[in-house]
Amino acid sequence: MKKNILLISIIILITIVLVFRGFIKDNSCNPEKQLTVEQLQKDFLKLRKILENNHPALYYFHARETLDQYFDNIYTSIDSSMLVKDFYILLSRVAAKANCGHTYLSLPKGYWESANKIYKYFPFKLYFQDRKAYVLKNYSTDTSIPLGAEILSVNNTPMSQIIANFLESISSDGLNQTYKYAKMNRSDYGLYPGYADFPESYQVTYMTKQDTITTSTIVEALTHDEILESRKKQFPKDWKFIPYDFKIIDSLNTAILTVRDLIGFSTKDFKQFLADAFSTIHQNNIKNLIIDVRDNDGGDPHNATAILSYLTDTPYIYFPPHVLGYWQLKKPIDPQPLNFKGNKYVLIDGGCFSTTGHFLSMIKYHNWATLIGEESGGSYICNGCVENYTLPNTKMVLNCSRCVYRTNVHGFTRERGIMPDIDVKPRIEDLINDRDTVMEIVLKIVRLQT
Repeated sequence: MKKNILLISIIILITIVLVFRGFIKDNSCNPEKQLTVEQLQKDFLKLRKILENNHPALYYFHARETLDQYFDNIYTSIDSSMLVKDFYILLSRVAAKANCGHTYLSLPKGYWESANKIYKYFPFKLYFQDRKAYVLKNYSTDTSIPLGAEILSVNNTPMSQIIANFLESISSDGLNQTYKYAKMNRSDYGLYPGYADFPESYQVTYMTKQDTITTSTIVEALTHDEILESRKKQFPKDWKFIPYDFKIIDSLNTAILTVRDLIGFSTKDFKQFLADAFSTIHQNNIKNLIIDVRDNDGGDPHNATAILSYLTDTPYIYFPPHVLGYWQLKKPIDPQPLNFKGNKYVLIDGGCFSTTGHFLSMIKYHNWATLIGEESGGSYICNGCVENYTLPNTKMVLNCSRCVYRTNVHGFTRERGIMPDIDVKPRIEDLINDRDTVMEIVLKIVRLQT
């Protein structure tokens, strides 16, 4: 009897160890697992209930009756079993109806770890712009499709449809589109969720600017590891992320402050970085300041105000009284003694989201700098207080906002991002040649003023 108890105890212990070491996988992470209609419907109803009970602005862009009818139609359409990847696309479109970039769906934890072992991917990184897609990087050894070519269709699916699928599945604030494109352009692997399948090869129809004749060819798909190896070998810069940087161009009497992130570092360290940078600017009597916040997804409002306090010589209030928390930012914030008084330029794009949108709204409202680039992904207002909810059967995770944050500004529309004063969009040929046309424009402006 004691031996049996000991044996059972050993088996239980081994099982626990294996689970924690990841040798026993949750079935929800199996990409080939079919989920029943009942399971899918139950997860959909859970997601709908979460949105209806928690989201603070679910009916701002849609009448309740319209959205209720949409939800009912989606529920009725769930009439057959589905793979997680296909159901994810359907539910992502539902989540996107909140018109909130902070409310979105994620595949189950560990899903791609499993999927990467069985799926293969489109061997190109694409650049999406104005509902078109161009080849930016080639991860394969097949050079039949040149860089810069416009992809017209993939396996007989028009690229226009693939892009439409992307846009429907990606959450963004209001009616903003530039944030959706920014997220599409960040992807390095495949066409999912714009294109849901993972075939062994792709029949690609394309056209080059040099030759208006449509060409079709077949390219082999690549595994995740093959793409990863190619990226590391061909594009080492992809792996060098620097959250913030500072440099001076002596010949132009210009300082460039680059801030790619507002959350991945401590506020204390960031404030010291800014203090050192603006001390150097002051000591060198710099006349022009360029702040580059392109592709900055946001972060801590205290980091945003840390920068803003160097751009003004008068006190300002960041958040109005009714905003949840952040009491320090609802009182007048004093400018820094070494605030910059020269020419100020801020580079922006669709990747500027959340707190970065707030940051830009303050600059635009107070006219503290000239904004150059494209419409930002975020604006003066966004939803926050995000809570994560795991759906019971698919184990997908819904990130759902529960409150609203807005800056202490007026006159902006909730539908769009912050508009640039000078509109500049990168072209595919410039990206291929590693030309930063937005930076070139601002430096040209600086030269004309010196």
